[in-house]
Amino acid sequence: MAEREACAAKETPASAIKADLLLEGVLEDVKKHVEEHGDLKDQHLRLLHVLCDKTLEHALVLVDQGDVQAFVAERTGRTVYHVHSERTRRSGQETYVCFPKHYCSCHAFFYDVVGRGEHICCKHQLAARIAHATNQCGKTIVPDEELARLLLRQ
Repeated sequence: MAEREACAAKETPASAIKADLLLEGVLEDVKKHVEEHGDLKDQHLRLLHVLCDKTLEHALVLVDQGDVQAFVAERTGRTVYHVHSERTRRSGQETYVCFPKHYCSCHAFFYDVVGRGEHICCKHQLAARIAHATNQCGKTIVPDEELARLLLRQ
């Protein structure tokens, strides 16, 4: 049933919000399951694949390589993620600022997510969301002022 809903959400132009809500629901279920059982179910991966297609594979590589870092402001609790790009010989490694549900500083976010509306999120956003749900991201508590400086550097 959930897989059918995920497929239907991707079929209409106005479905980005519905697909994102489905993604959020799947990730909440992933978080609960990981907390209770310590692993992902195959069903979670199938649903994520239906919703995110090729983006999922790239996001999982980032998570597996430990390329997701959360910076949490100690006073306000605001969280910003830094997600490293996949390592390539050609371009080296870049770090992108990411608010998992709303923004990423990478080119794919602006081109594929915002501009063309072809994806519900970029691989960096998905990696941050998966890393958070599975407790696989580094976490650094910083003063609120340092969090602001991290944002200004981008």
